[in-house]
Amino acid sequence: HRRYVVAPCWLTDVEITRLQMDAVNVDREHGGIECTIGAGVTKRFNPAVRQSRQCTIYPPPSNAVGSWKARAGLLDSVNTLRCELGSAFLKLPHLEPFATELNYLLYPIGGQYARHLDQPYADHGWQRQCR
Repeated sequence: HRRYVVAPCWLTDVEITRLQMDAVNVDREHGGIECTIGAGVTKRFNPAVRQSRQCTIYPPPSNAVGSWKARAGLLDSVNTLRCELGSAFLKLPHLEPFATELNYLLYPIGGQYARHLDQPYADHGWQRQCR
């Protein structure tokens, strides 16, 4: 049972540079949020486990913030990848365009994400869709 797909060289160095610049601008101009761990009543800020900021790009910020062209290019690439992953050959679950979470994650120098705590191993009924 595969849970992850690795797509080497999925974006070019130029695209990555544009997205990095856009992420910094969106965080500065639109306001990112400190990342937390846990969910529901256990949701909390704990920089010992996770130290980063998050900016949502799907749904997108205003086109007046950062580079809408960089984000549009990323969304096109994500949609193309979604279609490729949904091919009958790979037999992965269908990935709905509007059921996709897409964020910029900004890690300061020394920032990190030690482990993923949002979903317990047993998932408690949550069905993973390779997101």
